[in-house]
Amino acid sequence: GLAVLLVVISSTAAWATEKCEIFWLHPEQPPLIITKGYGTGMGTIDRMEAFFKAHLTSCHHRYESGNYERILRMIKKKENACCIPLYKTPDREQFIEFSLPYQIVLSNALIIQDSGRKRIEPFLNHDGKVSLETLLARGLRIGVAKGRIDRGIIDETLSRYRNTPSVVEHDSPEQMINSLVAMMVSGRIDALIAYPMEAQYVAKSMQIKVLSLPVAGMDDYGLTSVGCSKTKAGKEIIRKLNTIILKHRTAPEFIDYTEHWLDPSALERHRTFTRKEFGN
Repeated sequence: GLAVLLVVISSTAAWATEKCEIFWLHPEQPPLIITKGYGTGMGTIDRMEAFFKAHLTSCHHRYESGNYERILRMIKKKENACCIPLYKTPDREQFIEFSLPYQIVLSNALIIQDSGRKRIEPFLNHDGKVSLETLLARGLRIGVAKGRIDRGIIDETLSRYRNTPSVVEHDSPEQMINSLVAMMVSGRIDALIAYPMEAQYVAKSMQIKVLSLPVAGMDDYGLTSVGCSKTKAGKEIIRKLNTIILKHRTAPEFIDYTEHWLDPSALERHRTFTRKEFGN
């Protein structure tokens, strides 16, 4: 009995001293990561990486930024690379070990200025969702970032109106929406399509108020996970992260990383869907 016990103890000790290193990769994209200007260090991923670091003190943490193509390449190549905001797809599951979902992400929405609310109200259905088709058919001008994929009914509807004055495509680096928000403020467009979080970040930095309205026919939200290399080390990191995620994903501090960047309308939806998905 003693011999068996000694073997168990020694193997456990060996595992405990095995070096845990996490190579965090992230897109340098506000409000996920904010390296300069308004809200520096308050990005959702800035704060989440710091949170995981504080809860995984036995691991050494390194950080690097890159676009999503590079991030996926590094996860494939390295033993211990992880990225926080990753959607799970069958293609990615071939080489990525995913954590349990740690948060919901509201779908792309119609972003309007708070002052333009009255104008949009006739286009809302009983659920408070807006019919994009009706808006475009009535000639309202909707701004979109050129080359961006919005998925679902938004893409289908925009493609039908792409060559009409109703769809205003704007070419900008990294498909950022700053210029689109400025165009809305100056009255060149009536609304734009974006994630509520990024729209609120731009609005806050410009000191204006925006509202995000869900688009009829779109999923209310998606789920996002942490993804790590599909290796022995990567699977062990995910095992540790799952314990932390299960314990904290409904904690006010953790939820605030996202809610800090939501307008009042989106905030309410975020809370409702978080409760629905993860319980209290």
